[in-house]
Amino acid sequence: MSLLQVDPVTNNKHKRYFKMYFESSNEIPISNEVTIIADKEAASSDQRVFTEKFIFLENTPGRNEECYLIIKDEKNEEILT
Repeated sequence: MSLLQVDPVTNNKHKRYFKMYFESSNEIPISNEVTIIADKEAASSDQRVFTEKFIFLENTPGRNEECYLIIKDEKNEEILT
């Protein structure tokens, strides 16, 4: 999965840490958890792309069942999605 850090880190915008994983509609984690450190200062958005791989657990929902990407701010555990 490719993720874009929308704005570069500047004096006014500080780096942030995020935890990301997928969960089922029953709020059960169904993938590994990855950590993103959004600390890129590059002006070009091409240089602020993160590519991560998620490994789904054996108990994942079927193709027609819903699952959700959860993004949490590590600092305050706020869910962003």
